[in-house]
Amino acid sequence: LLTSSVTESQHNSISALISNVLDHLEVILSSENPRAVHESAICLLSRISDCSDDLLAGKEEAFSRVVDGIILAQPKSRTVAIHGCHCISNVLHIRENTSTVLSSIMSDFEDEEVANIAMNSVATLTKMGFQHTLTLLQSNDTLISSIVGCMNRHSKSSSIQIAGCEILSDIALDRYLMNEVCSCGGASRIISILYNLSGDSKAVCKAFRALSIIIGTCDPLILRNSSAPKSVLRAMETNPTDICIQVRGATTLWNLGSRHSTLQREIIELGGIPTITKAMRNFIASKQMQEKGIIALWSLTVPSLLERAVTSRAIEAIADAIAAHITTVKICEHGLGALSTLATSKSMVNDVENVIDMLFSCMWVNSDSANIQQGALAALSKISIDQPSHQVLKITPADLDVVINSMRSHILVKGVQENALILIRSYTFSPANVNVIGQSPYLLGLIKTAMSNFQGSFRVDVQDLLHLLPSDNQ
Repeated sequence: LLTSSVTESQHNSISALISNVLDHLEVILSSENPRAVHESAICLLSRISDCSDDLLAGKEEAFSRVVDGIILAQPKSRTVAIHGCHCISNVLHIRENTSTVLSSIMSDFEDEEVANIAMNSVATLTKMGFQHTLTLLQSNDTLISSIVGCMNRHSKSSSIQIAGCEILSDIALDRYLMNEVCSCGGASRIISILYNLSGDSKAVCKAFRALSIIIGTCDPLILRNSSAPKSVLRAMETNPTDICIQVRGATTLWNLGSRHSTLQREIIELGGIPTITKAMRNFIASKQMQEKGIIALWSLTVPSLLERAVTSRAIEAIADAIAAHITTVKICEHGLGALSTLATSKSMVNDVENVIDMLFSCMWVNSDSANIQQGALAALSKISIDQPSHQVLKITPADLDVVINSMRSHILVKGVQENALILIRSYTFSPANVNVIGQSPYLLGLIKTAMSNFQGSFRVDVQDLLHLLPSDNQ
């Protein structure tokens, strides 16, 4: 009957027949029966679960009760386990025994196929929504440990690892459950996927997603003991052409570095910065890659740990990102902030003149953004001068016009005014620059206006700056 097409007139009869079958099977379950009877019954139920939903409408509770009963009656039967999980995935009805049934299958069977089917059944149920996930967990407090244990036993199975990551991602949406996932070894298991299955891009992406959810509350000691930085970098280096992995990898490195200074140090020592800059270079057209890459590089700014060559490479990557996306506000803001932190002097920048030209261009293009003006002026004030020797680059009248335009456009923004005054003061270390600055008919008035608006409360001696200007200008 189930294999033939059902006409509308036969529908009610078959629906009634299914109800009678379920009643009969409940009677069978109430007494001892050979294993073959249970296996035949579960195969029939599995076939019924493949039928249209309306044939089972109103019978979901009875159907699930019978399925759970058969699985619990035959815990060692491979046939019962496989077809039982199939029924659970199809009917999507969670009972108080459902979690226990699935947990026992994952724990009792070494068979990879059975474990895979059970894990995917749990994944199907958790995808129904967080409330259904809570219902599933409330009836069995060992489900999370069973999931992690199954993933550990079948660590080479891509399908089981993917299903496990999906389940743990859904579970970890709750902060309390997130802590339980970590304490049960879930975080360590997810991190190991990044290293051991680094060549499986789908598994790596799922692992990155799961890790991004729990990393904020996971104990840094667990992350360190699990070699999280090493695993993340291994995944990125193995998949250099996969933009999803590169973006998520850069984001994860940022999150790791922000958790603890030892993790930050480990990322730097393992070559995290070159890995990030390579990804940014490979995907220069991707706004998301540039933004996440810049933030990750910024978070790894530890001058005592960074070699000059590594720092210069990071500065170059950030400058290229800004140049490629000069109209994207977020990339410019983050990039300028990172540059002002990394580029402590012009000697840190390989192609300093091109970088400075890019910064002035960024200011022109984004002249209405106070944040970008402030960030660019801060970066310029550091890149334009070599602090130990006080050697400063020359400023052109066109460059000075950009600074004046910035001060005029944001006359009431203290950060813009202050950074502009610091930059101008830096340029006065060169007599040639003093002559260029002194030729501007607007600068003196803007400086005095800034003094008046903010009562001279700047990190630079404005009076000293005024005295340095040519007498005819004053």
